[in-house]
Amino acid sequence: MVRPRGTRHAIGFIGGFGVPRPLDGAARHPIGAAVAIDAGLLGLFAVQHSVMARRWFKEWWTRLVPWPVERSTYVLFSSLALIALFAGWRPLGGSVWSVDDPTARLVLRALFAFGWGLVLACTFLIDSISSACGRCGCSRWGGAFGRRSDGEVTAQARTGSA
Repeated sequence: MVRPRGTRHAIGFIGGFGVPRPLDGAARHPIGAAVAIDAGLLGLFAVQHSVMARRWFKEWWTRLVPWPVERSTYVLFSSLALIALFAGWRPLGGSVWSVDDPTARLVLRALFAFGWGLVLACTFLIDSISSACGRCGCSRWGGAFGRRSDGEVTAQARTGSA
């Protein structure tokens, strides 16, 4: 339940709509403090996301939790790091760039929607629902997507080729 809501919130956070605290906005805190907080939040997500994806961490982590829930805990902790980022983000104020032409704005919004649609499609191509739920592979597609017994994603799952 956290993951779909998190994705919707990420879209609104980056796009600047439908969320209480978007990425951009008026500065409400001193610039130095805002930069430090934002950098810390980005660092928290980056470290969590990178460290938990490493083989050595997975080997250590699966001594504490059963292998079938390893991926689910990775997704949970990634989601919690994103929630912290969304909740603690401090807009820096100002404008990096702006588009006033309505046609150009429409094109950019279409590209924004296409990009997020592509992200969503790719998550299904690598069978993220099965991996987030802790199941091994996706048998309904003839085993083209899967994980080895040690949890490593197979080459077939990465490329989608048989």
